Amino acid sequence: RYEYFVRTEDSATAILAYQRRGRFRRFWIRVKTLRNDKGYVIGAIETIRDITGEDEAVKLPSVREEWLHEMFANISSGVAIYEAVEDGSDFVIREFNPAAERSTKYKRAEVLGRLVTDMFPGIKEFGLLDVFRRVWITGNPERKPASLYSDAKKVLWAENYVFKLSSGQIVAIFDDVTEQKETELALKASEELYRTIVENADESIFILDNNGVISFANPKAVETFGYTIEQIVGRPIYTLMNEASSTKAKKANWPQASSVSERIEYEFVHKNGEILCVSISTALIHDEIGNSKGTVIFANDITEKKSWKRRCDMRKKWKP
Repeated sequence: RYEYFVRTEDSATAILAYQRRGRFRRFWIRVKTLRNDKGYVIGAIETIRDITGEDEAVKLPSVREEWLHEMFANISSGVAIYEAVEDGSDFVIREFNPAAERSTKYKRAEVLGRLVTDMFPGIKEFGLLDVFRRVWITGNPERKPASLYSDAKKVLWAENYVFKLSSGQIVAIFDDVTEQKETELALKASEELYRTIVENADESIFILDNNGVISFANPKAVETFGYTIEQIVGRPIYTLMNEASSTKAKKANWPQASSVSERIEYEFVHKNGEILCVSISTALIHDEIGNSKGTVIFANDITEKKSWKRRCDMRKKWKP
């Protein structure tokens, strides 16, 4: 069973107690998510410490106080302790750990004894003051997901976990996730920009998996080949080619073996049966450790251009 559990967006801390073969054991567990520079989760660090032997010692008031003090001072999350005043309409800051100082840029001496609404005037709009009041009244802990806090001095993204102590004070454990959120927002903006470009491109764009199966097609591809998105996605790219081009492409291990700068011509079949001459270039997609994830196909219908060239060549050939 869990005797203690606190979870934030990127970390979790717990004390787990269980009995095995008649022996009672307790473990302190800390899990921290690892993200790359783009904000993607790439793993996690898990720290487990057997505190069974410390169990009896921790029950002693002096040792327990020292143990809690060390956790309070060294935990990576910000921790603040508040006391309700004016019947819970506001809260006085009673403790502020080093991580909270780093996150808020306020020194402990600056905030102790001050009203939270004075030090953090945006707390009401942020929605955290209401969380404080509910937890203080009900005693039920609450988690506030990552939200944007702002006032005249600071702007940051933070997530909070708030619970009530037996003394009546409330504790807020919080993490500054500004860098992570800014990365997510920048990535989203970049994705939206590329999506706009792709959806409005004047050439057909496909994304294939490593087996050559189409996972994405842009509107121009639908227009060029006559199929709906539902009819295109999920089928191998070779099924859009005529038999000769399909055989040639498979034999050449296309598109995996294609050069990025190389343009190749294949014959595709429109839904209405018309043969289309298509000029294609490719770009391989790799994951973060260099493994292939698929291929982007850029395709231009050059049927009319090829037909015009043939007519011009014939005119030159038969010119008197």
